[in-house]
Amino acid sequence: EYVNTDLKNYLKDEGIKIQYTASYSPQQNGVAERKNRYLMEMARCMLLDANLAKRYWAEAVNTANFLQNRLPTRSTGKTPYEAWYKEKPLLKNLHIFGCEAYVHTPKELRRKLDDKAKKFIFIGYSEESKAYRLMDPDTERTKISRDVIFLDKITIKDKNTDQEVIMPLSNINEEEISTEDNPLSISSISSESEESEDDEAKQHNLPTEPRRSGRQNRGVPPDRFMAHVSIDLNEDPTTVKEALSRTDKAEWHKAMQEEIRSLSLNNTWDIVPMPKDRNIVTCKWVFKTKRNAEGNIDRYKARLVARGFSQKYGLDYDEVFAPVVRQTTFKILLAIAGKQNLIIKHFDAKTAFLNGDLHEEIFMTQPEYFETRNKENYVCKLKKGLYGLKQAAKLWYDKLVKVLKRMFFWQSTQDPCLFIKKHKDDFIYVIVHVDDFLIAAKGIDTIDRIAESLKKEFKLSDLGILSRYLSIEVRRNNDGIYCIKQSQYIQNIINRFGLQDAKVSNIPLDPGHYKHRINQPPMEKSERYQQLIGALLYLAVNTRPDIAASTNILSQFNKNPTKADWTEVKRIVRYLKSTINYELTLGQKGSDYRLFGYADADWAENTEDRKSNSGYIFKFLNASISWGCRKQTCVALSSTEAEHYALAEACKEAEWIRNLLENILNNKQGPTVIYEDNQGCLKFIENRKFSHRTKHIDTKFKFIQDFQEKGTVKFEYCPTDKMLADMFTKPLHAKKLKNFATQCGLIIE
Repeated sequence: EYVNTDLKNYLKDEGIKIQYTASYSPQQNGVAERKNRYLMEMARCMLLDANLAKRYWAEAVNTANFLQNRLPTRSTGKTPYEAWYKEKPLLKNLHIFGCEAYVHTPKELRRKLDDKAKKFIFIGYSEESKAYRLMDPDTERTKISRDVIFLDKITIKDKNTDQEVIMPLSNINEEEISTEDNPLSISSISSESEESEDDEAKQHNLPTEPRRSGRQNRGVPPDRFMAHVSIDLNEDPTTVKEALSRTDKAEWHKAMQEEIRSLSLNNTWDIVPMPKDRNIVTCKWVFKTKRNAEGNIDRYKARLVARGFSQKYGLDYDEVFAPVVRQTTFKILLAIAGKQNLIIKHFDAKTAFLNGDLHEEIFMTQPEYFETRNKENYVCKLKKGLYGLKQAAKLWYDKLVKVLKRMFFWQSTQDPCLFIKKHKDDFIYVIVHVDDFLIAAKGIDTIDRIAESLKKEFKLSDLGILSRYLSIEVRRNNDGIYCIKQSQYIQNIINRFGLQDAKVSNIPLDPGHYKHRINQPPMEKSERYQQLIGALLYLAVNTRPDIAASTNILSQFNKNPTKADWTEVKRIVRYLKSTINYELTLGQKGSDYRLFGYADADWAENTEDRKSNSGYIFKFLNASISWGCRKQTCVALSSTEAEHYALAEACKEAEWIRNLLENILNNKQGPTVIYEDNQGCLKFIENRKFSHRTKHIDTKFKFIQDFQEKGTVKFEYCPTDKMLADMFTKPLHAKKLKNFATQCGLIIE
């Protein structure tokens, strides 16, 4: 009963190391076994006293546990309830197990002359509400109610006549059942039971052990277990106290000092008296362990962040938006770099947000553990942007754009985080994701010159040739083509959700899932489901097109997932476990600069609302650079209509990619071929003939027709068995999915 995922996760979160007993050795877990015996003996007596059948043993055990939590213990002198909740339990709602009780029948459930109450048997206390559990002796059904009148009675002995007398429980005073007159007190019961166990052990020649240890360090774990008791070194600390109590506390202390030193050198704030009638923003420390491609610790990073949620709009901030580079841009750059043999280096801007000039007047509390001596009640008046401030990202981005433009870089009109500069006959590319820089050029000397110019404006760390970027592992194969994967990220997901021992799957989603989820019970809590979907979406967008459709379909049930949905979302992880070494190859040797794509749609596969799914994928230099799976916003009345909606989505993506490529390559693109497997859709576009069945899709048709007339796109037929976009519309069987995944460039390293 102690081997389950929920308990393991709870113990891990609380920093507790679990240790199991040897097989068939219950005596090693004496405390728990003794508690089980105590509960069962108490339940047995309660069933006998109440004259109830053995099938009510669960009710009796639950009630016994409820009562034991409200009985004092010899070790603490308190009840377990009081030790946990720090307050004494209320005992006025206690009643005799198995006593008769009358439950009020609401007027909505009775007629005019019906009884207002019905006789029940009291069998315990409800865990879900402040009410009682009662059993109908006629139907043997359980009812939960708070409107109850109990007929509590107890049998005691009269001191004078030595005869048994039945009295209501409410008439008995504490003096009548005091421990002076009742030899079976709690302490005597405990000692008597201990003696009986010792006698039993002696009769069987079994070794006896003391019940409690007399060690002074009782309850204090040995030093060799301290790391497991309080923390897990694979997890980052969440507080200063936790960081400075670990075995690697020296590294975290050094990281905190480096952060404070950077803030001081950057002249980030002034220490001033706390102003009156001003909003004071709080701050906290955030700790992060940076790891290399092999998963080993590269460096320790401590960041002081402001709690931006305490800022007030209009007073502390105004505009806050700052863009980041799109993943499509990142993959296009890698594909071009592989084709043109460009070198890509990775740089990181240290304390990037501190470079933004702050225009608002903001006051912040002093950082924990680094308060100014004799000025503990003072606050920091910020002069620069700080991580956590709502406008910090925008301030940094604005500063970065000014610096790059002074260096004669021009900003892409399609992706504001792509910067391009022509150097002789070659181009230099810079893409930015917050404080991560990628610089691509023909020669490493050119990259270093750009980096030196940037270092004059802000601190820049050289992370070397690109190998890991935003949890994406990057390498070049023997042909010079870039390959990306997220095997370490997948392993982290497996560990995080406790699926290390789960069996692998050859598909990410059951093709019949829509039917299987009908009438399935909902999950009690959806947070864990939503967390796993969020983690999988990052994979599906970046490096794993084979799970895009599965993740998209299951994400549609984020609000009210069923247990069937939870089973299927774990199936995706099991599929990833079997394909953890898949890497996406961004290009092919000898491929040309041609952009082409595939568009497809299922038709009303979703039995709940009959809305179709659109899917597309685009390839450039034979590299999969962009893909998408989206649920259509309206119900399509035919497969032709559904395919039209999918084509419209693909045309929008094609237009953006074409403009981006023109920015990067500085040349015009020819017509982009989009393959479609629906003959009716292609004929409809070609003939331009409307009828009463198709006039309602006129807007989508005109949009597609406009692209075709301008020569932006060209539509061609593709057989269904070769339609690559089919994998983005619905779950497929293993053989077909593997075939399409290989065509997308997913291969085993």
